Amino acid sequence: MSASGWERARILITVKTYPDVSHKYLETCCVAGIRLDTDQLRLVRLFPVPHRLLDEEKRFGKYSVVEGDRSCRG
Repeated sequence: MSASGWERARILITVKTYPDVSHKYLETCCVAGIRLDTDQLRLVRLFPVPHRLLDEEKRFGKYSVVEGDRSCRG
């Protein structure tokens, strides 16, 4: 864990739900995947993801490998 409370994660996306309208986030998808950068494979949930509101180059499909910063809060 870094001092800032964030760490870089490499994730294979395995689940993406249909976008749902949200009053708080406009539109979201629940996304889950498998961490590929740890000694032991771990399932992780990414939420909320405003998938259709992302720039085209930031969108990802099921079975894509993505990298991003992840909160290390316990």
